[in-house]
Amino acid sequence: MDRARFSALAHSSHVYCNPISNASIEHALDLIAAAHSLPSAPPLSSALDIACGKAELLIRLLERFPPPLRSLGLDNSQFMLDEARARAKSRNIADRLNLRLTDAEHVVPLLPGASFDFVSCIGSSHALQDKHRAMEQMSRLATSRGHVLLGEGYWKKKPDPAYLAAFGANEDEMDTHESNQQLGLAHGLQLIWSTVASDEDWDAYEDAYSDNIERFARENPADPDTLAMLERSRAWHKLFQDHGRATMGFGLYLFRRA
Repeated sequence: MDRARFSALAHSSHVYCNPISNASIEHALDLIAAAHSLPSAPPLSSALDIACGKAELLIRLLERFPPPLRSLGLDNSQFMLDEARARAKSRNIADRLNLRLTDAEHVVPLLPGASFDFVSCIGSSHALQDKHRAMEQMSRLATSRGHVLLGEGYWKKKPDPAYLAAFGANEDEMDTHESNQQLGLAHGLQLIWSTVASDEDWDAYEDAYSDNIERFARENPADPDTLAMLERSRAWHKLFQDHGRATMGFGLYLFRRA
C-alpha cells in the first residue's frame, strides 16, 4: 500500500490535513493581516509552508495579499501537490505559488536566512526531524518582524503504554500545550496567539478521515489496496476512540520575530 496515496484519500474531503478548525486558521491569518496593515509595517512579500499538503494555507494567504507576495510550498507527496496545483489554478493564484516535490530536509537547511516574511509547518515537524529543529529552521528563515506558524501535537494526559505501542510513538516525542507555547523563546520569537483543537474538531477530522476510506472502499472494491486501507483506517479509528481522543491534543501557535 502506498502510504502517500492512502493519506491523500483519507484527507480527500478535508480543507486542511489537521484537526484545527477553519475558523481558527482564519483567525491566525487575520492577525497576520492586521500586523501588516500597520503604517510602519512592510508588505508581506514571501511565504513558505513546509510539508504544505494541499497548500490551502498558502492559497488563502495569496488570496488575501496582492503582489508582491509570492509563496513556496514543499511536500513529498505527488498526490497532495496535484491537488494543490488544481486548487491554485481554479482560484487564479497559480502564477504566485511555487510548489516543489521534495523532502523538506533536502531544501529547508539550504534556504538563505531571513528570507521569508511568513513560515509555517503544521502537523509535520517530523519533516525536519522534530519540533525543536523545525522551530530552529523556521526562526532562521523568518525576516525581522516575520511570523512563524506551527501546528503541533501535545499530550493532554500521560499516555497509556498500550496506546504508545499501538500508536508507534514514544512519550518524549510530545510535550504539553504549555511547553509548545514556549518553543519560540530560545529562537528570538514571541508567542502572540495560540489555540487548540476542540473535541468536536478532533471528532470531525477523524470521522471524515475514516469515512473517506470507507467510501473509497465501497466505490473501488477491486482496488488491490482496498483491504489494507480498510484495515489501517479502522485500526486507527478504534485507537483514536479508545485512547487518542482523551490523550492527544493538537495546537496552533503563532509567533513573531521581535
